[in-house]
Amino acid sequence: MGFRAASHRFRAPFVPRILPGSRALLMRMGVVALASIPLHADAEIVLGTAGRFAVLAGSTVTNTGSSVIAGGGVGVSPGTSITGFPPGTVAAPYTFHAGDAEAL
Repeated sequence: MGFRAASHRFRAPFVPRILPGSRALLMRMGVVALASIPLHADAEIVLGTAGRFAVLAGSTVTNTGSSVIAGGGVGVSPGTSITGFPPGTVAAPYTFHAGDAEAL
């Protein structure tokens, strides 16, 4: 009797394949998962008097159009140059503060 080797087919280990359209779906799911993680600051940032300004600069504020600044004043400190108003406007009750104590 002759010895016959059993013929076995070699099978590679199972490796899941990702279909081309599935990659985009998996990436979107990852982005959604990351976007849903809340990012909270531990401490509130106190702006002091800077919180009253919509525009605050150190040397110059320059407006180049018919902008309407609403929600805060326009301030410069230690500089004093604010240009481009008009044509730009600052909505009431806010005003300009150029180098004054309010803009410090």
